[in-house]
Amino acid sequence: MSIASAGKPYGGALPPASQRLNQLLLGQFVARSLALAAELGIADELRHGPLSLDELAVRTRTNPDALYRMLRALAAIEVFEEQPGKVFRNSELSECLRSDVEGSLGPMARWLGDISGWTAWGRFDHSVRTGEPAFDAVFGADCFTWMQSHPDSLAVFQQAMSGYSALTGKAVAEAYDFSAIGTLLDVGGGHGAFLSLLLAKNPQLRGILFDRPEVIERAAATFERAHQASRTRLVSGSFLDGVPDGADAISLKHIVHDWDDDHCIRLLANCRRNLPRGGRLIIIEAVLTDAPEGAFTKFLDLEMLAVTPGGRERSAVEFERLLTRAGFDLSAVLPTKSPVSVIEGLAR
Repeated sequence: MSIASAGKPYGGALPPASQRLNQLLLGQFVARSLALAAELGIADELRHGPLSLDELAVRTRTNPDALYRMLRALAAIEVFEEQPGKVFRNSELSECLRSDVEGSLGPMARWLGDISGWTAWGRFDHSVRTGEPAFDAVFGADCFTWMQSHPDSLAVFQQAMSGYSALTGKAVAEAYDFSAIGTLLDVGGGHGAFLSLLLAKNPQLRGILFDRPEVIERAAATFERAHQASRTRLVSGSFLDGVPDGADAISLKHIVHDWDDDHCIRLLANCRRNLPRGGRLIIIEAVLTDAPEGAFTKFLDLEMLAVTPGGRERSAVEFERLLTRAGFDLSAVLPTKSPVSVIEGLAR
């Protein structure tokens, strides 16, 4: 492949429309390179300053020529910065891959490059032709069942969700008032990053974290590090079978979009049974709109199509329909300073 640069990140010799489309076509190369850079910890190695290619290759146990070719390409799109003599340093963008920064995108990069999702997207045609998840066709099981027997991929997924919670959690905490809630049940809350953030900001709050057993067993450390263990109860189980009682509000962060309508209504109805009248259901998801800048949510919807068992992103009207069928009244849809919104339902 030959692309003349003409000073443009992805080449400038092509006509404008072709140049733009060519840039989009290179997306898979960029995503996979970012995933590998995160896996190798390149940004972490550069946290204290520039390093030579040879030093980076030794530290990451990689082939110097191959590593240079990858870093050179990423530097061309302003992820890392190349200096004379094949020396590299972090750029503003690559700083976001560091594992020690709040809201690191390194785990998300690794997840999007994990063999599970990456291989499923190779059969995206199956999803578009049939409406069924490509993941199931490739691996012979739905993504959640498959990950239970593949702990490495599960760990990458959970790290990605924790990192994304750090990015969006603060925005949710600023947009929504949790001060009147006594006990919050976080359903499918992973390792507890979001619930821990809310406990830190709301001293009156007590929390219940609910997730699968293999996830919950790793969550205790989150609350111990934050000195919140005495305010938190950890419960394991399947939210499709039921959820713990004892809360006056329930949060579902990036859970509803993983499931089709029937499974969502089953989950929401389980929540309704364990909430008092007027109890709050707090759904945190991206909301589909007709706005042109909503490309992120629309492409995230394709991830749901390819990977999850019937999941999808939804509009405010579609969320209202789900809530109504499960015994809630939609009371608010609050945008945040992040890609997600807060959808509040009140138990009837």
